[in-house]
Amino acid sequence: HKAKQTATVTITRHHILVGSNKVAVLDEGQVRTADQSDRLLITPLYDALAHQLEYDKKIAELRRDAPVPGMLTIIADRDVNFQLLSQVMATAGQAAYTQFKLATIKS
Repeated sequence: HKAKQTATVTITRHHILVGSNKVAVLDEGQVRTADQSDRLLITPLYDALAHQLEYDKKIAELRRDAPVPGMLTIIADRDVNFQLLSQVMATAGQAAYTQFKLATIKS
């Protein structure tokens, strides 16, 4: 059977993206202070993921092949540090994502 589609967050050396949309700029592998509401929550990422989850829920009501609401694929550059990955996962959890798939990329 086909792999289920999920929402996707990509962490490069310079940006965090939701789908193909840049939601945060990284400075030397760190989230800018202005984009953090506390040590773990990345505000623009939270906003984008909350919006994506609502969209996925609406689409799931209409289509069987829709992305699974609440499941997130995180694709990270292999040089991304664990602290940043933890921030992304904590933010996704706050936005009601409960299942994660992780993948790394070489840039």
